[in-house]
Amino acid sequence: MTAGLTTTGFVEKSATEIADELAAEQRASSALGSAWVTNAESPSGQLNAIMAGATECGGGVLLALGLFARPASVPLIFTMLVAYGTADRDALNAITSDPDKFVTAAPFLFLLASLIVLAFGPGKLSLDALLGGKGRASSASA
Repeated sequence: MTAGLTTTGFVEKSATEIADELAAEQRASSALGSAWVTNAESPSGQLNAIMAGATECGGGVLLALGLFARPASVPLIFTMLVAYGTADRDALNAITSDPDKFVTAAPFLFLLASLIVLAFGPGKLSLDALLGGKGRASSASA
């Protein structure tokens, strides 16, 4: 299918064209992120990127499983605050003047989820609850 105007005025695109555009945007985004991480403004940028990625990956898995969830949320909160301070500084500066910009920034949902888990715990459907729930209940009643 070729791109062209339909009778309603919308542009028709094939799934392949849309996928190609999304892939190009992803490559551009990755290139921009890589350029920032390795530039001179960020000391030892490659190490920082590896550490942040490992924290996000490992901490995210622990949060998803609900295993050591509260301790895992602390480094995730720190990583998201650093992400705000470096990659989304405009959103961070607009926290009081334009809150919508702050809450629509990429790190917001990850920061919010980590703060909720830190405050309220992982919940009943977590490995923490399954592994430690009976021990805590028996020690409380003893």
